[in-house]
Amino acid sequence: MNRVKQLMMHCIVATALLVVTTCRPAVAADVTMVTGVVTLVSTNLVEVAGRRGMITTATSITSDGHPVSLGAIQVGMPAELEIDPAGDALDLRVKGAVE
Repeated sequence: MNRVKQLMMHCIVATALLVVTTCRPAVAADVTMVTGVVTLVSTNLVEVAGRRGMITTATSITSDGHPVSLGAIQVGMPAELEIDPAGDALDLRVKGAVE
């Protein structure tokens, strides 16, 4: 009888480990990357290729690898925008912005 219990315990542990490793959330799939041109800029919102992202204090805004302010961004600039599932802009990268 002890051998049967031991075998069952091994099966239970193996099943639990399998469930834990396969049920992790996919972090990379939660971020949406949009590439195009800036179509709208306001004090708290940016739109690239029709997708909008809310600008927060955590939003990184760069132009050609250098940090810039939102005021330097203009409609028509080539851009890449990362948006989280809540609609917040995580990262905005543009080309040609001048402070």
